[in-house]
Amino acid sequence: MIAPTFLWFLLFAGVTVAFGLYDEYSNLAYSPGLIALLALAGILLGLASSCAWAVSVYRRLLPRVSQNSFAADTSKLVVANILVILVFVLVAFMIGLFLVIFSGIMIVASGYDPSGRDAADISGSIAALQASGGIWLIYALSAVGMVVLVWFGLRLILYGVATVIQGRVIVFRSWGLTKGAAVKIALLAALFVGVPFVLLMLANETTAHMLGLETWWAEGGFSFEESATPVTGGILQSTLGWGLAALYQLPVFLLGHSLAAALYRRLGPETVDAEGTFG
Repeated sequence: MIAPTFLWFLLFAGVTVAFGLYDEYSNLAYSPGLIALLALAGILLGLASSCAWAVSVYRRLLPRVSQNSFAADTSKLVVANILVILVFVLVAFMIGLFLVIFSGIMIVASGYDPSGRDAADISGSIAALQASGGIWLIYALSAVGMVVLVWFGLRLILYGVATVIQGRVIVFRSWGLTKGAAVKIALLAALFVGVPFVLLMLANETTAHMLGLETWWAEGGFSFEESATPVTGGILQSTLGWGLAALYQLPVFLLGHSLAAALYRRLGPETVDAEGTFG
């Protein structure tokens, strides 16, 4: 299973490195429209390559109901991912909007009037919330909002594997598959995806630091720009940094999709009800 999917990993790694180089040197482009177009193309290509990689994993782990071509399954998974992203953006926006409105109500209730202040200066509003104790309620509601987003993601965790196995775009119809299992799925995801992700992220940062690349906690001790021209040295540094990031994603990616496949094997029916939406 590893060898065939490794080819798609190489494509994903190549796209990751290319996008990193674009991010590093996008300021060399002259047209803002070209920059936006390249960014959009990079995001879509990265999404397509990761979806192709996922399809190759699911096809080898589970028997399929449909007989779609590889390209068809990949395109359907791309559509499903875009729909899920849009749904999460909408849900996050609604939660954020509620928090902003509620914060404004709490500020007015505390007796503070921010109307005569600079809109960018929120220190007075924060101080008023701290004095009234309302800021703790906002913190609590923000935590609840995060829990809602996580719960929402857990309930939809099988949309990708269901889309590939069933051969049609399945997003909300996968909702019923995880009914009553969100807590168990959360524990499994934390153990088999969350913990490895954190450990591999630390390993990535440590390796990058040892190679002299910039990390979250320190700048690299060796500068590639000093050993080459600024552009070629910067390209080498960016390629190594983004290549390492893609390499360390490999185990997490395989673990995550293997977990989804195992959950689908246990929770998923032979076919997902096309008439139902939420279960």
